Amino acid sequence: MKLIYSTLRSFIALLSIMSLLLILQESQAQTKNGLKLLKSSNLDGAFSEFQKDLNTDIAKIAAKYNIGKIYADEAFSNHNLDSAYHYLTAAAADKKKLKADNRKKLEKIDEGVRYMKKLTRDVAKSAGAQADEAGSVAAYNHFLSYYEGADRVLESKMSKARNALAFKEAKEINTTQAYEDFVVTYRKSLSKYTPGIFKKAQRKHFEHYIRDKSWSGYDAFAEKFKYNVYVRDSLKDLFHQARKYNTLNAYKGFADANPDSPYAKIAADSMAAIIGKGGSLNDYEVFLMAHPKHEASSDMWMTFYKKFLQENGKDKMKLFKYTYEDFPHGEMLDKQLNAQHAKSEEEEWRIANSKRTFESYHDFINLFQMSDKMLEAQDGMQRAIVKDSILSQHSYFVENFPNNAETPSMWMRFYGMYKDQNGEDSVIRFARDYPEFPDPKLLEKEKTEAIARVRAKKKAKATAGKK
Repeated sequence: MKLIYSTLRSFIALLSIMSLLLILQESQAQTKNGLKLLKSSNLDGAFSEFQKDLNTDIAKIAAKYNIGKIYADEAFSNHNLDSAYHYLTAAAADKKKLKADNRKKLEKIDEGVRYMKKLTRDVAKSAGAQADEAGSVAAYNHFLSYYEGADRVLESKMSKARNALAFKEAKEINTTQAYEDFVVTYRKSLSKYTPGIFKKAQRKHFEHYIRDKSWSGYDAFAEKFKYNVYVRDSLKDLFHQARKYNTLNAYKGFADANPDSPYAKIAADSMAAIIGKGGSLNDYEVFLMAHPKHEASSDMWMTFYKKFLQENGKDKMKLFKYTYEDFPHGEMLDKQLNAQHAKSEEEEWRIANSKRTFESYHDFINLFQMSDKMLEAQDGMQRAIVKDSILSQHSYFVENFPNNAETPSMWMRFYGMYKDQNGEDSVIRFARDYPEFPDPKLLEKEKTEAIARVRAKKKAKATAGKK
């Protein structure tokens, strides 16, 4: 009886082994069919065959690997990188659990599984390229979530790109909530991959928070965001001291001594608020020279401009324009200057024609160089110069107005006066100082004669000395 039971148990065990072998052979046959179809580029047929193997232990790993491989192929009708990555990582996880003998069996079924890691990384890189091409925060977030751990270098690159883009979007919204959402959502990634952006975002968050809530909200902010650079800044106590005094000098002293402190911006905001309530012309000038692009500067510049003209007179508009080049309302200032210019040009021309002197025409020409009366002014000056016969005025005219119709005759007058006042031999110096003289042949002839005279004088002097 015992022999019968023993034989029966052995028979049942043999049947079980034979069934497993049959299943394994059948599944391997399906895998092999899939591989054959894959080699012949029948992706859809291969996909169906591999799907049948997902319920067996060893063959399912090869099936998952090849399904992932097919999903990764752009020629596949249902090409999808996320699905490829899903199956490849699932196959890798199952392979990791196998013992050495079964791993060898797996590689006999499909030796391609040896390249599973490389294919997985390639899929991740392609997914990263897709995220870059999409260029959106959502695309980068999907990649960083779904492909986490796939490739450290790629993860770093995608994180930096996502952080920069998300910060740009937060700045475009430019509200306390936008900066808070950004900092809270990406804090860990910001700290690890883009600390520079993290610091800027914290500063923006704090500045907008205080602007919205005022300093009464500081304690709540410090409690909620203990990691914020403003809360941790060692200069916090010094700035609180400036707040205690709450004067222009206190804030200016802090900002000047600590220009790189996160609190310097808040100090500038406080200074702008105080000056706006009744600052002097000097207060405005000092602030705007230090903070020409501050958020409040546009209105402050206008107030400063009006105060400047009130104290210095409207005739100092041009002085203001060239002294304060950061003035943001240049177009308005130019219109006012043009109007003033037209009115003063008419007055200056009346004065020049009334005095008819070199000086009056000189002032007009210097002040209104684009005037349509420029030629008339030059002619008036020429007549005044001829009348006065002053050598320096002749020199001024020929050097500054080479294209005037009277310039050639003025050159000849100037040349004659120059020789009369400095002697015949001075032509040598004249030729050196005024090479643009319009009659070079005459000048060269008289220069040669002058040189001969000088040499003759030297020779006569030497001969007289010997006697």
